[in-house]
Amino acid sequence: MQKWIIDTDPGIDDVMALLVALASNIEIIAITTVAGNTTERNVYRNVIEVLRIAGKEVPIYRGSKRPLLNQLNTCHEFHGEDGINDYWKTHSDNFQDIQTEHAASAISRLSKSGDVNIICLGPLTNLAIAYLQDDTLEFASIHLMGGTINAAGNTTALSEFNIYQDPEAAYIVFDRAPHLSMIPWECTFNDDVKLKQNFLEAAKNAGPRGRFMVEICQKVNYACDAIAMMTALYPETIEESEDRHVKIELAGNYSRGHTIVHRDPRSILNPTLKKFTIVKKIHHDFFFNRFLQLLVDS
Repeated sequence: MQKWIIDTDPGIDDVMALLVALASNIEIIAITTVAGNTTERNVYRNVIEVLRIAGKEVPIYRGSKRPLLNQLNTCHEFHGEDGINDYWKTHSDNFQDIQTEHAASAISRLSKSGDVNIICLGPLTNLAIAYLQDDTLEFASIHLMGGTINAAGNTTALSEFNIYQDPEAAYIVFDRAPHLSMIPWECTFNDDVKLKQNFLEAAKNAGPRGRFMVEICQKVNYACDAIAMMTALYPETIEESEDRHVKIELAGNYSRGHTIVHRDPRSILNPTLKKFTIVKKIHHDFFFNRFLQLLVDS
């Protein structure tokens, strides 16, 4: 059974991704939290709530409360003040606000065997710190939701939220990782993969996990992180991908946080430049059918 670390910042679509993972036949050895869509404290209690509703127990390691250099700019206009559509205004929590081993240290320790996969659904701060702490870090695979391939940003004109939130962390990860799979913004936000009413109705009737998901995504009709999770766990989700060299821009009034995809012939043919897998298109019917099946079967 595959071992996985999920680094996440729930966030409505992160919740969907967690529901996919928790219903899949994998061993989740850790969930690590990072500030991004909302504050780290909100992220932590949101993860606890997802685990409660899913009826699962997974170790949680709390991580970075801000980017390496940037100020934290949450995405409350889409995700609500608490990250999950202001869910906590009408629900009570009794979670313990504790801090044990830091997420970056846990990532480093747990990956020592070399057979652990990691997926990062938010800013890459925790993974970057882990790389800085341990230059022998090794994973079976690395997957991330973030970046753009056509300079179609959702935070600035050129930059996607997760990468723009902490460009220095992204630079470190892309520099240190020998290989990774990147699910960019354009792949996860188009008409084919929007959450349509018939899917939401079916999900609501699928059980408590589906009802919870539909409750928090009333104002959001996309599932970016769930798509990233599905491509990582079910490769048959992927319809089209390409292998390209990618660098992270750290400067520029308009380009900070931009993922530069090198498609010029010299970089494509250069064997010394490492190439990353970029998912360009998914089988959307498979995604929705499998997602719904996981909600029902779990």
